[in-house]
Amino acid sequence: MSRILDTVPSSSNPGKTYDIIEGKDGVIYCTCTAWKMRKTCKHLKEWHQRNNLSGVSYVKDRPNSVDEVVSAEVQKLLCK
Repeated sequence: MSRILDTVPSSSNPGKTYDIIEGKDGVIYCTCTAWKMRKTCKHLKEWHQRNNLSGVSYVKDRPNSVDEVVSAEVQKLLCK
């Protein structure tokens, strides 16, 4: 089960917060749009710094779009 590690405030939208989540797969995620689009964001970077964590636990090379996911799956099938 995923668990919320922290809730961080938005710097550009007062009153809005984002959750830093550890997924079932062990990857650390942020619920902001930047993370969903680029697999990195300022909230997660700040969280790492604030907690003195070395390295990065999030995945930057995951597909960013449905087309990329489908393309990757098609490639797997063609290689079988």
